[in-house]
Amino acid sequence: MPGESVLVVDGDDSVRECCRRMLEWFGYRVVAAGTVEEALGGLNGHAFDAVVCDYPMRGQNGLDFLRILRDIGRPEADRFLFMIRFSPERVDLGVPVLYKPFDLVEFKEAIESVIKRNTESLP
Repeated sequence: MPGESVLVVDGDDSVRECCRRMLEWFGYRVVAAGTVEEALGGLNGHAFDAVVCDYPMRGQNGLDFLRILRDIGRPEADRFLFMIRFSPERVDLGVPVLYKPFDLVEFKEAIESVIKRNTESLP
């Protein structure tokens, strides 16, 4: 769904840059942040169609960010996709999870699913 905007939050510069480039190649407008604090600053005056967020980060983690979004009533809390390193135990974080490593097709489908699910729920 080209044209939509996506906020990417990942503490690893190379992963963040890779995600940004893939999303731009898919046609999305992208804002990237390396920390929860930086991501919160990026929300000022902006609404995003989706948030792609790593779970472990320096300082506050991705779950902290999701909780903050919920606490302040941001619609992005319902448009959230976690990226987590693969683990044998699947975790339930209450939002979609994309397990690393993932390929281009999996990433695109996950983003489209998050955006589509939320546009279908609008009145």
